[in-house]
Amino acid sequence: MNPDRKNIAKYYDNHPTMISSPFGGVGGLLSSENVYLREVLMALKIDLQDKKVLEVGCGGGWLAYFCKGFVKTYVGLDITNTCVKLSKKISPNIIQADAQILPIKSNLFDYVFCIDSFEHIPHQDIASKEFYRVLKNEGKVFMSIPNYSNVAGIVKKIAELIGSYEKDTWAPFDCWAPQVLEQFMTPNRVKTTFDRSGFQKSTMIGGYRDFLDGIFPWINHKLMPSPHMLRRIFAYIEKPLNRSFPWLSLHNFWLIEK
Repeated sequence: MNPDRKNIAKYYDNHPTMISSPFGGVGGLLSSENVYLREVLMALKIDLQDKKVLEVGCGGGWLAYFCKGFVKTYVGLDITNTCVKLSKKISPNIIQADAQILPIKSNLFDYVFCIDSFEHIPHQDIASKEFYRVLKNEGKVFMSIPNYSNVAGIVKKIAELIGSYEKDTWAPFDCWAPQVLEQFMTPNRVKTTFDRSGFQKSTMIGGYRDFLDGIFPWINHKLMPSPHMLRRIFAYIEKPLNRSFPWLSLHNFWLIEK
C-alpha cells in the first residue's frame, strides 16, 4: 500500500488529531515558549532570529505561532484542508501544496522545517531535492522524525509482516492506532536521502522525552497498566541514556546543511 497525495490529505482531514509531534499538534496549546523545542534548537545551535523560515507540513500552525515576532519571514505549507484553515488563523502566509512540488522560488529561505511530516511523503528523494532547491547557499533543514532503529522498529516490522497491520501503518502513537504511510525511518535512511540530494553535513540528536517509547513501545498500548508511573520512574535516567544512545529514541531531530 502506497497512498498517493490525495489519499494522505483525505486521511488527515478525517483524522486531524493524528497530526502531532513532540512539540505540538492540532488541538494543542499554542505557545511562544515551547520549552522542549527551544531545548532542541539550542542543542543543534539553530538561531531563527531574523531568518526566513519555510515549514513543510505546518499542521495546526503551532510553529507559525512560535515564530511570531522574531523570524524575518515565515511561510507554512500543507496538503490538507484542515491544516491550511487552522494555520491561516495564525499566519496569512500559508499555502496548500505538495512537498514534492514546492511552489517556492529557488534560493529563498534560510531554513526549511519539516516536523513529523517527512515520513509520510511518498517520494522522499524528490522532496529532499526540493528542500535543497528553495534554500539559500548556506541554508539548513531542521527535521523531527519518528525513528525505528530501536525496539519500536522491531515491533513495526513484525506487526506488518504477520499482517496485524498493513505495510507502513504501524506506529506506537495514539495507542497503536493505524497511521497512513508511516514509513520505516532510520538515521541511515535519512542521511542517505539527503546526501544524495546534495546536502553536505548532518547532525542528529535523540529526543529524550520519548526515549522510553523507542525501547519499550508497549508503554503506549491501551492495555498497558500504570504507564504514567513507569514514565515517572524512567524520567530519572532518560536524559543520560538518550545522550549515549540517540538512535534508540522514538524521535530523532536533525540539522541538515547545504
